[in-house]
Amino acid sequence: MSQRLKSNSIPNGGYGWFIVGGACLTNIFNQSLISLFGLLFGDKIHSISNSTGSVALIMNVASLFLNFSGLVTGPLLKFYSPRALTLFGSFLSGSGLILSSFSTEIWHLLISYSLCVGFALGMIIQSQFNLINRYFSTRKGTAVGIAVGGTGVGQTLMPHVVRFLLEFYGFSGAILIMGGLAWNGLIGGSLYQPVEWHMKIKKKKKKKSKSTTEIDEIDMENTDQGLNMKKTTKLHFNDRLNDFGRQIFELMDLKLLRDISFLTLTVGLALAYTASINFSMIYPFYLQNVANMTKSETAMSMSLLAGADLTSRLILPLFTDRLNLSSKLLFLIGIILLGSVRLVLALVSDKITVMAVSVLFGLVRAITVVQQNLTVSEYCHKNPELFGNALGLNMTVKALFVISLGQLLGWVRDFTGSYAMVLHAQNLVLLLVVLIWVPEMIHQKIMTRRRGSYQELCCDSIKDECDECLK
Repeated sequence: MSQRLKSNSIPNGGYGWFIVGGACLTNIFNQSLISLFGLLFGDKIHSISNSTGSVALIMNVASLFLNFSGLVTGPLLKFYSPRALTLFGSFLSGSGLILSSFSTEIWHLLISYSLCVGFALGMIIQSQFNLINRYFSTRKGTAVGIAVGGTGVGQTLMPHVVRFLLEFYGFSGAILIMGGLAWNGLIGGSLYQPVEWHMKIKKKKKKKSKSTTEIDEIDMENTDQGLNMKKTTKLHFNDRLNDFGRQIFELMDLKLLRDISFLTLTVGLALAYTASINFSMIYPFYLQNVANMTKSETAMSMSLLAGADLTSRLILPLFTDRLNLSSKLLFLIGIILLGSVRLVLALVSDKITVMAVSVLFGLVRAITVVQQNLTVSEYCHKNPELFGNALGLNMTVKALFVISLGQLLGWVRDFTGSYAMVLHAQNLVLLLVVLIWVPEMIHQKIMTRRRGSYQELCCDSIKDECDECLK
């Protein structure tokens, strides 16, 4: 099947909305765990080791495995369906949480939560975006917005569930129940189906009967190509068998790392992701120690932020899909606005003001959440087959930044004793994204205009020559 036929036959809806619904359900009980970490594990970790560095270590190692899973999930998607990987990821996520309920040491949590839950969440994320990318073309922004909206629903409701569970069942009981809830992802994943089952293939028979000669010629060409490929395979079979590195290079599409545009894109996304993960980690502690909120007020503030985030995720794609703006530009606008709101949050401590700013933060954060993976999809629009491994490589770079730069951001709080300084440090990271992306985007714009001018010049020259010939 040609790439053109694939593009024309993408459902762009239909059963794709069931895929989105399954992803949404899975995210409610799984991806929301990232923002719940501080509220769920905070007291337990402090009872084991009274250090913000320990919290940062567990969270950053979890993010490390979450993103490093892309190295495994990308190639696995060439052999297994997104449904199978999502089901396995959901089962592993719930099992990891259940094991965490028995933890008494930091290294216990590093294995049960950081390794098991982190790796599982990464597998779920990459599988669902890979499948949604196949089902949608022009309505991709709306589909992704609804899918990640499940995370927003979880972030809105689950803080109150966690607070209730901690009060009535304690840490171990709460984690056991949360592990059971994470297995709801098995239901969401069971809705996934291969896009080939729902493709809109039009007039396939007519194309076959249109020209027997053309089909025969194509068959002969394909046969010749097949014979040539077999001969080449036989000649180089032994070499390929010994050249394991080349196989890995091709399997993981490592050629992407040669493209400076992909590298700048990936580094920028990794920097923004690191700042976001660090904010999710310290936000509950900021509310309790700077704004002096109780656990009930902390849960309410987290729900307000998540509710605003959810609302924005569902509404914004309706407008951004109609704007003639690239996903990369929208993401850049989002992080600039996000840095501005975070700066205000670092300067206030009144409870009401903090809650109001948190709502604004949630509204703006949704821009970056929705556009994050769409920027990778946008980069791969000419070759959609690269998307799986491009996303996997992007997640791997995120992992490297989280475990290095993320840990440094965690230590800022221990060295300075100030949560405001951590927020300012996160803004410096976002500033780096602007400094990396803006020059590259300007360069791309200039080169595009030059190519356009050159093409116009060539067309005018050809037109003049044709006029002279006619005369």
